[in-house]
Amino acid sequence: MQEQKQKQELINYQSRKLIVHVKAEMWKNFNSYDLRNQINDAFLHKENITKSVIASVIRSKTGFSVILIAMPEYNADFLLEKQQT
Repeated sequence: MQEQKQKQELINYQSRKLIVHVKAEMWKNFNSYDLRNQINDAFLHKENITKSVIASVIRSKTGFSVILIAMPEYNADFLLEKQQT
């Protein structure tokens, strides 16, 4: 029973991850905290979503990618749908 719950939690977590490839010059001033706040502010002002959408932003260790982790209420598909925001 516990093993099944852990598997489901992992699946839920994986569905909230979105990997975004970015330009090399972004790394000069990269600040994951600021980027998370900027994205959440954009959702507030452009989509009128008052709760945070992005839980965390992580710089990948390989390549030029940023990993966005959505809050449990959202998933990567939602982020893709709203990528213009």
